[in-house]
Amino acid sequence: MFKKINSSDLNVGDIVFVFKNWFYTPYITNFTKVRSSKDIRNLSAYKNLYVISSNRKSKLTKKNIKLLKLIFDEIVSSRLINEASVVSRINAIVSQVIAGKFCHITCVDLIRSENELFRRTLKLVCLTASFCNYITLTRSKTLEYCNAAFLSDISMARYPLLLGSRKLASDSQKQLIQIHPIESAKIVNESNLSNSLTTLVLQHHENFNGTGYPKGLMGRQIKLGARILRVLNTYEAMTSGRGYRAKKSPYESINEMQNMAIAEVIDPVIFKKFCLFLRLFPKGACVTDLDGASYLVKDMHVESGNIIALSQRHKKINIIQEFRIKTLNL
Repeated sequence: MFKKINSSDLNVGDIVFVFKNWFYTPYITNFTKVRSSKDIRNLSAYKNLYVISSNRKSKLTKKNIKLLKLIFDEIVSSRLINEASVVSRINAIVSQVIAGKFCHITCVDLIRSENELFRRTLKLVCLTASFCNYITLTRSKTLEYCNAAFLSDISMARYPLLLGSRKLASDSQKQLIQIHPIESAKIVNESNLSNSLTTLVLQHHENFNGTGYPKGLMGRQIKLGARILRVLNTYEAMTSGRGYRAKKSPYESINEMQNMAIAEVIDPVIFKKFCLFLRLFPKGACVTDLDGASYLVKDMHVESGNIIALSQRHKKINIIQEFRIKTLNL
């Protein structure tokens, strides 16, 4: 699937996964194709490189891939998810993502699909699988949350023009976005899937402080899986961008999400775990290192993993490595 490689052993044409110390998720932005000797020299700056190797035993055959690309087209032409032909394929790819340490080559191909909704859905599934593994959820819960991630925006496949829209000009477009959790949950429910999966899809845009939609639930009224999806979906949307909104860097996104966590738009406890998972620490946050010393984050150099922070005890600026951070407080 993936094989660790030294930059000196890279060849032109290799597809490389760059395992950056600030980004532990199987995101497509970490993949690059080696096109020249200059690319090889640039990649030598990274300690952890993995080259994609073929895996003939993969359950995701070419036939699976071709069928998976049709999932959203099927939703456009049909009111229901055909449980036999579609859900089994969703489970196949989700299981593959969970089983692999990184995103499988077939997932990469799917993420590069021309279907915008499909691409961003696969990214969210990969992110969900990685985060669930980090917080040590059971395989069954991880599978359930990943399936919810896959199906959460399924109703939006009916409105392809809206997905590529440069702006949300009309009230009707905004209304479609507001009701899409209800429509997606209806598709899941009518497809005889589990009630818990339907609930997660319905609640994935609820805010922790009660300002979300469609029902304005708050706090623990929102299922844990839905609160997790709210955080992950926000990060995915910010870092990928939308037709009507430019994408942000991972660190810019985390800094913006910190304000959302302080206002309890998103669950602050889950956000803290997410920051520790990504090893990205927002400005103004208080962190504690492995020695128990506390610091106030002033800035972070994400490429090197160096955090510029003010020592709470000595009131001096220090540079500390992200891997030494143990806890985070907002």
